[in-house]
Amino acid sequence: MENLTGKRLSGQYLLEERIGTGGMSDVYKAWDSSRSIHMAIKVLDEELSRQAHIVKMFEGEAQFLEDLGHPNIARLYEFNIFEQYRYLVLEWIDGESLDKIIKRQASPFTLQQVSEVLSQISSALSYLHIKDVIHCDIKPGNILINKNKKVFL
Repeated sequence: MENLTGKRLSGQYLLEERIGTGGMSDVYKAWDSSRSIHMAIKVLDEELSRQAHIVKMFEGEAQFLEDLGHPNIARLYEFNIFEQYRYLVLEWIDGESLDKIIKRQASPFTLQQVSEVLSQISSALSYLHIKDVIHCDIKPGNILINKNKKVFL
């Protein structure tokens, strides 16, 4: 997918930096000029946005995220279409993925650190299971930890 860094979506979101790339979409750190805060913008791949079943899946993800409200799950602000781009606007988590933290650590996590991470992830997973949702991609790269040690799935 083409790097959209520097592009402005819907006149409101300036894509400052591509922070992740997946099979279907890219994620950007973006400045929201209306709210004066950073957001995470997940943009569906242009080629895939021409495939109806992929678009339906992406829109389904937006509807699913819209119904969630848990302190350890990033909040969805909106789903939007601008020009040829379909995108999700999500809460910006100012921190790092667990996989980056693990790679940088010189020594293993303490039992206390492991407990703090797992209790927050377990809370988010329990919430999802109550909603009849099974998260099929639990891995350190999909777990974010912010500057205050709050964990997000």
